[in-house]
Order: sequence, then structure tokens, then C-alpha cells
Amino acid sequence: MPLAAATYRPRAPRNTPLHELVLDHHERFQAVYDERYAARYGPWRPHVYGTFLRYLDCGDFSNGFLRVACTSPGCRHEILVPFSCKRGMCPSCMQRRSLDFAEFVNEEVLEQVPYRHVVTTVPKVLRRYFLRDRALLRELGHCVWKTLCRGLRTALEDPRVVPGAILVRASAGDLCNGHPHIHSMFSCGAWTEGGRGHFLPWPDHLTSEDLEQLFRRKVLALLVRRNRITQATADRLMQWAPTGFSVWIGNPIEPHETASRLRLARYLVKPPVCLERMDFDAENCLVTYRSDSQGRTRRVQALDFLADLSVHIPDPGEHGVSYLGRCSNRSRGSRRKQEAPSEPSPGPLPQTPSRKAFRTAWAQLLKKVWAVDITRCPRCGGSVRIRSAVLLYSAIKKILEHLGIPWPRPPNQHDCPPLPGAQMPLPLVSPARPPDVVPPEDERDPRLVEDWPIDAPFEDDLAS
Repeated sequence: MPLAAATYRPRAPRNTPLHELVLDHHERFQAVYDERYAARYGPWRPHVYGTFLRYLDCGDFSNGFLRVACTSPGCRHEILVPFSCKRGMCPSCMQRRSLDFAEFVNEEVLEQVPYRHVVTTVPKVLRRYFLRDRALLRELGHCVWKTLCRGLRTALEDPRVVPGAILVRASAGDLCNGHPHIHSMFSCGAWTEGGRGHFLPWPDHLTSEDLEQLFRRKVLALLVRRNRITQATADRLMQWAPTGFSVWIGNPIEPHETASRLRLARYLVKPPVCLERMDFDAENCLVTYRSDSQGRTRRVQALDFLADLSVHIPDPGEHGVSYLGRCSNRSRGSRRKQEAPSEPSPGPLPQTPSRKAFRTAWAQLLKKVWAVDITRCPRCGGSVRIRSAVLLYSAIKKILEHLGIPWPRPPNQHDCPPLPGAQMPLPLVSPARPPDVVPPEDERDPRLVEDWPIDAPFEDDLAS
């Protein structure tokens, strides 16, 4: 029998800088959050601490594992597979999610028409509102959808056309800093007659500058309506040049470019932290994070990095992906009913493709991405099966001691130095200059002068 192209080796999350950072400072971070970070990032969310704890248990053999054994006679080879956390900050679990998402989008959502990547951002002076209020970030996605729909319908001169879009709300920038923005996988055109007719391509005269002006008006109207800024501030922002708003439109991706579609879909839901670009100095409590596009480096205290990371953790039950227009569940279900045969087939109803697509087997993902066939024994090439799930503490300890697998280490004693004020500046550091000469970023802009509201309309700010 042919052997697998590669051998499965369980990952070692304890050896990553993110695991070391969370292990050493998650308790301290919770203790000082209200004093240092609540004014900037909003009230403490209790599930953040639980997410940190679940991440520390992810991939840890001391919390239990599966015994996978070979079924061939004479071969008693076994491997241990630890459990995962499936939380919104774990790079490994979110990578699994991005692979599942890409397969589902490519097979069940996207049609045989071109799509393009659209990224919309807001000025720095307005980002703190969307970081503090995740409901406001969802409404930012609605502004993006309305902007793209109205711009496309106006350019096509037909108010009834229906485009298709997948919107993903993102809060992390290239340096894992707070940067709320919206990623969109938008159809390069729209369908006529309420989405049931033929496809009209994207008109050439519809540019990003046209959409940027419309997007700016909708976002400022949203913030005024939600009492985040005054009308005078909105009027001043309308006069800015450059505007600070951005609508970036990528090149069309044709239907036959499957690899590009999968790559873009994985990028939409990528993890906020990349372990290869992160270093942690445990003795000095400093995190160094490198950019992958502009060559910048960011150095911050450990607690400040955890504060930024906590912003990217979604609330329980929160969905960061929206399927709209032609890509919505209702539209896909309606088309599926129209394509179904008129006479029902005998027997039980088959499972819907959308549900099966989100349940891609872990073994299939390993074989597709890393060329590792976990269903075959690496020693003899025979098939393997799950023999048991080890959950009892006594059995876990006995097996791990026999195999020489160490237990988790306790947190080290290094602590971040006390900092004056509520928040340490978070500068961006250029590789050519030392960090102490880079001026910190300021949330205010001198062009706003007295129009900027002094008190943000949040209860914790007003109480203080």
C-alpha cells in the first residue's frame, strides 16, 4: 500500500509566543482592564477571559485526547490527537475555519460569474467608535452593502437589479492593531428582474471614487443618528481632502480561477494573529509584531497587546459573515427549489449541501493542505480508526508519563511595569528608526478643532 506523503505530527501550541504571552499575563490583564483599557475599548466582556482559558487548553494533551490506532494485524502503531478549542482567537482553529469557509463559498455560494475583492475603511478618528461598539461595526457592514448596491444600480440605470456579496466584518489591522473595516466578495455586476434574470456586468464608469463619496455620507449619517458625533463634526468631515475614507476595488476573479477564489475566501476570515510574525520577550514583557506588506514593526507591552487582541474576540453567538443579495440563504434556497424536480424522490430527503459543506472532515483538510493522510498508518500504510477518547485524569497522567510528554509549565514571574495613565501609546515603529523616537498616534485630528465631542456617549465615560 502507498504510504502518506507526510507524517502527522500534533502541533505544539506551548512553543508559540502567543501561548506564552496569554499564559503569563491573562490574569494580570483582567485585573487591570477597567483601570487601563475600559476608556478606550469599552466595558470588560467576561467571555474574553474564558476565551483565553480555552485557548490555553487547545492542543494540550493534559486535557484529554483521542487514541487513533492502526487496524492492520501485527501493527499496533498509535497516535494521540488532542482536542481543539474552536474559539475566535486561536490561529490553528481559525485556520481550520477559513479552509471550511473557502470550500463552502466556492462550492455552494458563488455562481459562475466574476467576483472581486472590495475593502472599505474609515478614518482613524472614527475607528474607536466601531472598536468599542460591535453592534456599530455590524451597521458599518450595512452601510457598505447599501453603498455598493446603490452605486451599481445607479450605474446600470436599473433600480431592480440584485448583486451578490459576502461581507466579513474585520477589526484587526496588518499589525494586529485596532482597525475596523469591511471585506467584501462582491459580484462584478448584478442580475435583472429581482435576481432571476440575466447577468449585467460591472460598468466601467463606476469607480472607487464614486463609491467613496457615497460611503462617506452613509457612515457619517450613521454616526450622527447613533449620537456618536455631532452634525457639526460630520459637516467638517465632509470637507476633508483627502477624506480618510477608502473603497478599494480589486481586479475581477473569473469563474475558472478556482485557486484565486479559494485564496480570497480564506483571506476574508483569516486569524487576527500570525504566529510567524510575532515575537515575545518574556523577561521584558514586550511583544514585537511585524507587518507582512509594508515592512513595519510594532513593539508594545504585553498587556497592551492583549488589550488589542481582546477587541478581535467576537461576542458569543456573533456572526461576522453576512450573505447578501444573490448570495443570501433565501436566494440560494429559492433557486434550489426552482431547479429541483417536480416529482419528489422516494426515501428520506437528502442532506442540504450547505450543511455538508461546513462539515469537511479534519482528515480531508490535512490531506488537501499539508499532504498528510491521517486515515493511513504511517508505519504500514493500513487504515486507522479511533480506538478511544481518554478523558480521565488518572489515565491521561499515566499515558503521558509513559510517553514522556511534559505537563504545562506554570506562568513565569515576570510582570509588566506600572504605567501612568489609562493607556500606553501604541506607536508604529519603522525598521530604520528606534522605537523611542517615533511619536505616538493620536486619536484626535487637528482639523476637527473644537467640533470634536469631548465626552463620547458611553455610560462608562459619562460616569467617570
